[in-house]
Amino acid sequence: NDSAAVSLINENGRNKIDVIQKDLNFTNNDEVQKAIFEYTKGISFSKDSITLSSLYNKIGYCNFKIKKYDLALQNVNQSIQFNTKNIEAFNNRSTVLKALNDSIYTLNDSKKTKEIVDSNGSYYCNLGIKYFQVKDYIKAMDNFAKSISLSINPVNLSLSYENRGYCFLALKNINSAISDFNNAIKYNDNDAIAFMGRGLAYQKLKEYSKAIDDFTSALHDNVNYGQAYSERGYVYEKLFEYAKAKDDFVKAIDRKSVV
Repeated sequence: NDSAAVSLINENGRNKIDVIQKDLNFTNNDEVQKAIFEYTKGISFSKDSITLSSLYNKIGYCNFKIKKYDLALQNVNQSIQFNTKNIEAFNNRSTVLKALNDSIYTLNDSKKTKEIVDSNGSYYCNLGIKYFQVKDYIKAMDNFAKSISLSINPVNLSLSYENRGYCFLALKNINSAISDFNNAIKYNDNDAIAFMGRGLAYQKLKEYSKAIDDFTSALHDNVNYGQAYSERGYVYEKLFEYAKAKDDFVKAIDRKSVV
């Protein structure tokens, strides 16, 4: 389900620079220098601390790749100054310090990374989403449960309950799915994806009136939600309301959603 395709960090300026991912295998130093140039250009117009932390960390990684360890250390330190919970920056600093044979600080950064992970619900939510995407629902649910236990942010709580609800739905545990979708909606009553999931659950229970209500709520939150039109049309068809079904199927097709 597309509900898991969620990014928790939206970097300012992504449309203005070519973002070269951390795991890219640079083939030569010229590519690394080009990446550093692009990231530095990004810093010049970025204002929020999360974005700046990410960009400095990427520059540090590039300098590490060309064995400029002292400069890399300076970069990742700047990254951590902007975001003291940047797990990747602590990991990279640990790697740089290891290259500089600074074992004490390497150990401290490894511990710091673990502390951040252990106290960060969004980390486990993101990890759960990755397991969800490869259909490992049990591991996904374990991570969503950890996220729920650690989170205080309503958005992260809604997201964790929502995605765990889809896990339950995939495993045919319909009542548990409905319970999680209820919680997702409690924390975010504009969550079209949670309404969609609960509607699918009610549909499986043949509680068609409730399913229609939830698909309609999803459409109130996102008028272009093609799948909601498609599923609501299917329910109308089950109820022999063919005119309404046809209308919804046409709207689903217009939005390129498979009926």
